[in-house]
Amino acid sequence: MPLSEKKQQAALELAGLDGRVEMLQEQIRKEEETGAERGRTRAERIASLEAAIAAKREQIRIGHETVAGYETRLVAVQQADEALQLLESGDTALDECLEKIREMMPLFPDARQTDWNGIITGTKEKLQTAVSGLSDCDTSLKQAERELEEKTENWEQFKNKYAAFCEEYNEQSGKAADKLRETDVRLRNLAGCIEELRHKRRIVSAGIDELSNKLAGSVTCPACRHNFLIAEPQFDIEAGMRELKLRQRQLTEINGRIEDKQEETGSVELQQSRLNHGRRTLEARRTEWEQQLAGHERAVRNTTRSVEETENRHRRIAAGITALQNEIESIRRKVFDETFGFVDERNASLSRSIRMEKEDIQAAACAIDTLQGTIRELNEAVPSDLISTLRSTLREVREKSREAAGRKTAVDAELRTLEMQRERFIQFKTYLANTKIEALSRITNEFLQNIGSDIRIRFDGYTVLKSGKVREKISISLLRDGMDCGSFGKFSAGEAARVNLATILAMQKLVNSNCDDGKGLDLLVLDEILEAVDEAGLASMFEALNSLGGTVLVVSHGNVAEGYPHKLVIVKENCESRIGE
Repeated sequence: MPLSEKKQQAALELAGLDGRVEMLQEQIRKEEETGAERGRTRAERIASLEAAIAAKREQIRIGHETVAGYETRLVAVQQADEALQLLESGDTALDECLEKIREMMPLFPDARQTDWNGIITGTKEKLQTAVSGLSDCDTSLKQAERELEEKTENWEQFKNKYAAFCEEYNEQSGKAADKLRETDVRLRNLAGCIEELRHKRRIVSAGIDELSNKLAGSVTCPACRHNFLIAEPQFDIEAGMRELKLRQRQLTEINGRIEDKQEETGSVELQQSRLNHGRRTLEARRTEWEQQLAGHERAVRNTTRSVEETENRHRRIAAGITALQNEIESIRRKVFDETFGFVDERNASLSRSIRMEKEDIQAAACAIDTLQGTIRELNEAVPSDLISTLRSTLREVREKSREAAGRKTAVDAELRTLEMQRERFIQFKTYLANTKIEALSRITNEFLQNIGSDIRIRFDGYTVLKSGKVREKISISLLRDGMDCGSFGKFSAGEAARVNLATILAMQKLVNSNCDDGKGLDLLVLDEILEAVDEAGLASMFEALNSLGGTVLVVSHGNVAEGYPHKLVIVKENCESRIGE
């Protein structure tokens, strides 16, 4: 601030000196022209200078009037600023705030106000559409959940039936496998037996063929009718005949046994075929059951996917609704941020105009001094000496102007450095403040949840306006189910007590988190802030307080200390207080 004042003084000084230089240059030019006009008298020249003085004084008068007008408008803007601050901190509805701001807008002729009513209307329409979509999504979700529950129940029931079938299948499959193993053994035994009988049949058949061939070569004696073989006279034909008949009976017996074994084999193979057919039927039933089980599982999986997709869509719509609600809630802050930006810009514009007018007034005043000095010199000096004197004065004033410009440049440089430092500090301070504000909001909401409140607090911290100025304003919104639930004064005493307690606990925790170890606040004193809370609320609040691990002193006129291990009752009788039992 001292540098700004020094800069303003330097600017006024420089403006005055520049005014003197301009006027001296004008006077020198006129004196040189006057020297060419030989018929012009000194009185006429003085009259011309006095007329210039009168014009400058008129310029000064008009400048003062202009400054007064600017200052009047500046006061009106400052009053509007104060009114805006009161309006923002009050409980006035947003519609009324917009109407009052609209009445103030003539104070800001160059401002372009956002169509907040249009934005609010459009956002509310989007919100209404989203809410309708959320309702439809809720209906779809409930239907999908019912379908999932039904399909899951069917699946569970079918799994029980499938388990029973599996037991039956395992039992029947085991029996069929045992019987198939038995038939396999029997078939292998029968095949071995048939092969053995066929081997015997081949041996017997070979013997029969051999005997038949021998007996076919027998010769009968015509005298004694004795049969014999010429090649083997000693061979007993009758014994051979008996042996042939015996072997033929053996062959017939073997063929019969082979036929019996083959019939038995066919019967066993038919039994095996039936067993395999039954087993295939059983496997087909198992495949059918598994397909049905897979169908139930697939139906449950598809329905679950449908439920998840509906839930995701529900979450997206809900998130969109929350974003729209937050947007609507933030409009109030944006409205005031924009209007305060108009105020700052108008303040800067008017201050700049006032400064420029004052510089022009200063320049005119210095020009008047220069003109008056010229009149004095004109009365005292000859014309040639006057031009010389004016030129000498011009050199002196120019030198002073350069010195003043140098001082102003130095002040400007120093001021710019400080302004950069201030801007960086403001940004850093804003960052620190918003960080703590965010932490305070989070901790407060944690305590509100712990003490059983459905209210949540949202803090909006410092913001940077379009003009670059930082609004060090903390806006507080009280939310229920994500919706703004009005000002704090509209809450019941019990709800207000919960919010108060949560805020106190959050502040204490935030303070302790910024203290060195062992230097935090261990003692918390609550003096009659829980009177309006019901018993259920007190129970949850005491539970939260007991979980803090610190020392809590609760002062109350009611019996609210049942959740604490220590209680001190103060009894007041006959204007005296004593400790009760």
